[in-house]
Formats: sequence, structure tokens, C-alpha cells
Amino acid sequence: MTTTTEPTALPELTTEDLSRYSRHLILPEVGMEGQQKLKAARVLCVGTGGLGSPLAFYLTAAAWERWAWWTSTW
Repeated sequence: MTTTTEPTALPELTTEDLSRYSRHLILPEVGMEGQQKLKAARVLCVGTGGLGSPLAFYLTAAAWERWAWWTSTW
């Protein structure tokens, strides 16, 4: 079964976003469209533990505004 989804409009970057992510925007691999895709993305970090916990910091710094972190202690 093949499913298709309608393309959704990418979110606009605010003046604050442009200032915050200016270094991302000058990278040819990212650019404006890439940064808009990052802003629209969602991330879930599961069980990162002590060594992987800096991942959440880097994801936040990279413009992921919607992310969640789930961990469990055994």
C-alpha cells in the first residue's frame, strides 16, 4: 500500500530565528530551506543515558523546537 501526503508549507523564519541560526543559513548544505525543514521537524530521544544526553542539547541548538526526551530507570 502506497500512501501519499500533501506537501505542507514550511514555517517562516522570524527575525529572531534568522539571527539565531545565521551560521546555519550560510552553509550550502543547510540554507534557508534546510533551516525551515529543521524548524518543522519533530525529534524523540529515547534512552540516551549519560553518554547520549548531550544529544538533546545539540538538537535544541540546531533549531529543533519540538522534541521530547523519554528515559526509564530499571
